[in-house]
Amino acid sequence: MEPKRIIIVFIKWLQNNPDIFLPEAWQELPDLNENLAFCDDDELFPIAHTLSKWCAKHQLGDKLKQAALQVDVNESHAKNYLQLLQQNIQKRYNAFLTSS
Repeated sequence: MEPKRIIIVFIKWLQNNPDIFLPEAWQELPDLNENLAFCDDDELFPIAHTLSKWCAKHQLGDKLKQAALQVDVNESHAKNYLQLLQQNIQKRYNAFLTSS
């Protein structure tokens, strides 16, 4: 599966569908951000692989695959996916903390 699709879906979930994440998953978002810090922005496969592993751990693997098949990769013109991911993860995690 094209890595860009996985990345776009995950960003969309963070931005538009945060309810998809279970409470345990919310608590582990900082771990995901740390794992992503080891990736290079110009290498999309390791980023997508990290997201896929995290989603599988949190029972979202199948949903991620299904959504990735349907996403339009042309709708995203982001240049720095890693930075965008990390910013959205941090933003959603902060929102989770304030709502808890």
